[in-house]
Amino acid sequence: MDNFFTYTVVAGDNLWTIGQRFGTTMEAIMALNGLTSTLIHPGQVLRIPSEAPAGEFFYYTIVPGDNLWTLGQRFGTTMDAIMRLNGLTSTLIHPGQVIKIPGETPPTDGHFNYTVVAGDNLWTIGQRFGTTMEAIMELNGLTSTLIHPGQVLKIPGRDITPPPPPPPPPPPPVRRTIVIDAGHGGTDPGAVVGSRREADDNLRLALAVQRLLEGQGQNIIMTRSTDVFIPLLERSNISNRNNADMFVSIHRNAATNAAANGVENYIFTNTPQRTVQNAFNVLDELVDAGVQRNHGVLRANFSVLRHTVAPAMLLEVGFMTNARDNQLFDQNFNAYAAAIARGIMDSLVETPPVGYFFYDVAPGETLGIIAQRFGTTPDAVMQLNKLPNTSIRAGQVLRIPTVGTTTQNIGGAPESSWPARGLLALGMLGKLRL
Repeated sequence: MDNFFTYTVVAGDNLWTIGQRFGTTMEAIMALNGLTSTLIHPGQVLRIPSEAPAGEFFYYTIVPGDNLWTLGQRFGTTMDAIMRLNGLTSTLIHPGQVIKIPGETPPTDGHFNYTVVAGDNLWTIGQRFGTTMEAIMELNGLTSTLIHPGQVLKIPGRDITPPPPPPPPPPPPVRRTIVIDAGHGGTDPGAVVGSRREADDNLRLALAVQRLLEGQGQNIIMTRSTDVFIPLLERSNISNRNNADMFVSIHRNAATNAAANGVENYIFTNTPQRTVQNAFNVLDELVDAGVQRNHGVLRANFSVLRHTVAPAMLLEVGFMTNARDNQLFDQNFNAYAAAIARGIMDSLVETPPVGYFFYDVAPGETLGIIAQRFGTTPDAVMQLNKLPNTSIRAGQVLRIPTVGTTTQNIGGAPESSWPARGLLALGMLGKLRL
């Protein structure tokens, strides 16, 4: 076989994990290297099979916020081409993973091209590709925010240099027990809009997330896998009996006002820092998959959050009562499932906040007041939290950029004793989960 690259074995490697890392099999590596046993040792140089001839691809290391679609856009290829080249069977990727990108050389001019589609605006494009509306306008010489479908924009992007050979990624996350809870079910349909039942949408998305996480070797326990009624307390008990590492409840929202739209993620009124970080991990990925509005991470006293021992979140994936949210749910269904699964995988290894700390919004506070108090700007807080405007509400948790300090908590209190700054004003929610 002429299509291969070389890899130097490091401590902890085995042929199976090397095959998984580079989209091939243990048997293919053994055949290419003439091995008669699976025994390898650090420093040994192996030839790794590749579908593309050397020089027709380069290596890229996944960073938080990446997904296969945006990588395809950035490097002038397609999601399907990247999946084929790497032997991927799902769109799920994780930070630190090394993948092959079709192409002779990576771009080095600091930007890539993107073709505007219907529904785009400069702010959402900036959010999707990890940049700002102002940066896109400056790079393209735009004097207004007006764009149109078919227009080609230059998007700022970092320079990429392919490693020769690729550095080994961090070891895959250990196997964890994760409970996925499809909200409502059976005699409790949740929100109903015409023939559409929330319980059905919840279950369909929960099952898709289950399949993706099991494909990553995780132990997934479902509170329900069919259209049956499960009492709220029993949902928490399922998690507690199995000593789960994480609990994720999937719902859709509803309101009397049909204009209400967007996604949000709920955590209990008094939770440790890791639970807050987990909630942001999942919500960030979902927002990047394409939503109308991000309402952020919010605190609430819902039963499944109150009675579950494991770090728990309740995710609202758009409003059943909003036609555009329903359209996005159906259109982006696979992207939403992959986003939730990526956020969960990102949460399996605890990583403390770097460059920001968490702050609970108190009644009467505005983004301007909070930004001024901590020596930052409303725009910086909005960008860090992926918020579309300055609207915030009591009970919302914000990430605040640190300014010349490494302090992670407010007032020096240990994370386990953080007080809730008042219960969440439920506002436009059309249903309570008590």
